Amino acid sequence: MVCLVNFIILILLILALKNVDVNDTTISATERITKAAWDACSKYYNSAAGFDRSGDVYSKIKDLFGDAPFLGGELKNGTNLFNAAGAIEQNNAVPNLMFSWATVDYKNVSQNALYISQPTLPMPLDFYIKPQFYDQLKKRVAGIAEMMTAFAQAVNKTVDPGDITKAATGVVDFEVQIAMASWSDDLLRNYIQQYNPYNLDGLNSAYGGIDWNQYLAQLFNGVADKNAYQNYNFVISQPPYFSWLSSIITGNLVDPNVIANYIIVNLLFDDGDFIGSSEMSRIIREYDYVPHVLRAGRGSRRVGRRYNRMLDNDGPEVFCFDIIMAYMPYGPGYVYVKSREDARNTVSTNVQQQTDLIIESFLEMQSTLTWMDDQSKQAAITKSQNLVKNYGWPSWFGSFTSDPADFKAVDDYNKEYAAIIQVYNKGPIQHFYDIMLFMKRAFEVQEAMKLLTMPADRSFFLLSPALVNAWYQPERNSITFPYAAWNPPYYSYDYPQAYNYAGQGGTGGHELTHGYDDEISFYRENLVINSFKAYNLVQMEHYWIVIRRSNVVGWMIRQTTMLTNPHAPASCRTNQVMQDIPAFGQDFNCRRGDAMFPNGSDRCKVWVGY
Repeated sequence: MVCLVNFIILILLILALKNVDVNDTTISATERITKAAWDACSKYYNSAAGFDRSGDVYSKIKDLFGDAPFLGGELKNGTNLFNAAGAIEQNNAVPNLMFSWATVDYKNVSQNALYISQPTLPMPLDFYIKPQFYDQLKKRVAGIAEMMTAFAQAVNKTVDPGDITKAATGVVDFEVQIAMASWSDDLLRNYIQQYNPYNLDGLNSAYGGIDWNQYLAQLFNGVADKNAYQNYNFVISQPPYFSWLSSIITGNLVDPNVIANYIIVNLLFDDGDFIGSSEMSRIIREYDYVPHVLRAGRGSRRVGRRYNRMLDNDGPEVFCFDIIMAYMPYGPGYVYVKSREDARNTVSTNVQQQTDLIIESFLEMQSTLTWMDDQSKQAAITKSQNLVKNYGWPSWFGSFTSDPADFKAVDDYNKEYAAIIQVYNKGPIQHFYDIMLFMKRAFEVQEAMKLLTMPADRSFFLLSPALVNAWYQPERNSITFPYAAWNPPYYSYDYPQAYNYAGQGGTGGHELTHGYDDEISFYRENLVINSFKAYNLVQMEHYWIVIRRSNVVGWMIRQTTMLTNPHAPASCRTNQVMQDIPAFGQDFNCRRGDAMFPNGSDRCKVWVGY
């Protein structure tokens, strides 16, 4: 269903961009940049043959490393792996040895901090460390070997197949080590353990094997004064991982050639559509490569994270908007919301009223619960009262008029992407690779790093208003409903309100409860979950409200789901909640004692206390 709505939004975006002239300066730069990026992308992937930029990619590799070890080359003297990792993360949006982004400081929401995390590998961690997924490791080795071979052919290098296999195996072995040193998804739900603040001196002292100055200097190159990063606030999310990374460098426990190959391979997969013939593109798709921006997600809860390309089969136009929306969220977002014209304000007001009533009802239900003490109830009220609610689109989108003063704010926000227009005018197909590079770097600068130079903003949307989704950001205590989510079948202003409360209202209530679930319990202001835990005779807190109907069959699979997924199992997400709300049975004329209207003695009164 989401795919259908996304397709409808795609059509609306195409229609909205149809009459946008990339060089018409009376139109907002944001619309023109979006048109240039989408038009170039669509034409490139619809063209009979792409433009080979393998020479540019190889030059970048040689600048950073001297040469690619898997090609038989040697690393240049003084090669700094962290310098290379920082440069590729900023310029290509491809984190390798670590992954950094700026967001609100959890413990001081008046400031931002740079969160530095373990990298998000191309496959789920289980594929690397559990024996039942050994075939996935073999497939990964094969994919890397094919990529190395194709690149060697593209740059006219002859390499022994045995050496290629050895190099590919070395890369995967290193990825396995990274996976074993990384925290699993269930540990990533514990935000207290992931909050480890440092200044630069502290980083150098605690993790001396990592060249922080080289990494950060590259990461912030052009973002601010070249030395400004030395005064930023840093938060290490997984200390054991960084201790491991520091130790393998200090102790020379992993061949630098292997680490270099690992970094280069990630770059090649990301740039594969622009290297050599169609062989590289085939490898990317056959081995289901997902760009880091998509597989890592956004924010502390990694919203939108996925491990498959998902939209490839829907044609280049769909894929192009998918990737452009990821790298330039407020480009398609602005275009889409502007195209909704007169309806947008009416719809937004309606959803705001709906959400306020849902929060009011939620707190009213909560007040009846006997398993919560008064302190917890007051904490829940305070949290709801301080909740930031983002509706539809950011306020700085303006009024969507043709007055340049009206779209100045959105154009200023997207100015890092402005060079795309100049590159587009040189030739959209032959220069699409350059457009992608500008877009990736602009994403890293504007969406990941520049926040450190700006005041903390709890109303930050995080993702595109053209995305069919909704999300809760625990570090900002904010809930966001992008305009794209207000489409049939989830919502229509013309629907009866009962339909809208079931659709958009259900989404709003769902996201609201994320502010009180076991994942968010690790934030200090949340006391609700602690009250519930006090009622557990057996410490099975990860089962939350769904334990009483769980099936023992497949217990280990369900346990893993409960530990790592922020949502209850599908069978529990609707019926079990409705069973616990007597008003549902009354409204639908169920008989007392029916499955959906149980007797009071048969209910575990979690949602409603009466």
